[in-house]
Amino acid sequence: MSTRARVAIINKDNSITSSYIHHDGYISGVGGQLLEHYNNGPAASRVARMGYASSLYDTVKESRASSVHKELPCIATIKEFIDDVKRSDLEFVYVWMKDARNFTDEAASWYVFARGSYTAEIDWVGLDGLAQRNGKRLIFEFATDALRTVERIRNRDGHLYLQDEYLSHANELEHLAFSQIRQTSSVERDYFMTNGLVTKAENYFEEQVNA
Repeated sequence: MSTRARVAIINKDNSITSSYIHHDGYISGVGGQLLEHYNNGPAASRVARMGYASSLYDTVKESRASSVHKELPCIATIKEFIDDVKRSDLEFVYVWMKDARNFTDEAASWYVFARGSYTAEIDWVGLDGLAQRNGKRLIFEFATDALRTVERIRNRDGHLYLQDEYLSHANELEHLAFSQIRQTSSVERDYFMTNGLVTKAENYFEEQVNA
């Protein structure tokens, strides 16, 4: 079953441009790709304007080449975008934007909105706050989600089909999560410090050096 997502960027005229991604839209999938390969303004703009992608790969060119459709990106007002998402079967939405109220610098970053249950539109918790530039920072959501996924895989590795493949995926996720934590700004590190993840990241890389 596909995990559908949209990646979007808020333009200077307050419109929003977005592209649809059909597979692996969850936080440790598309979310991880965005943090690893599209985590700056120009790259975020390219991925949001690429149009339909079956899956998101390391480059926009590769993502387009492997896509089964060639739909153009969507341009809408923020209200239109929110309303369209609520009516859709999307499960995750990623938006590149600034949130100057919560951070001392005004650098833009990825935010993520996730659908809850499928019973009602209001289960898109927090999506209405997009117009006010509110949302959950992807870096925080990714690190905690990825490390939970790693723990779940390793705890069940004896029962997983294609065990080596799953364990390899867990190792890659762990490395990416700790790398992201290591690269965060001082403001972001306060969040990770509170949750004990900075220490875990430091221990991880120390073990890598000594291995």
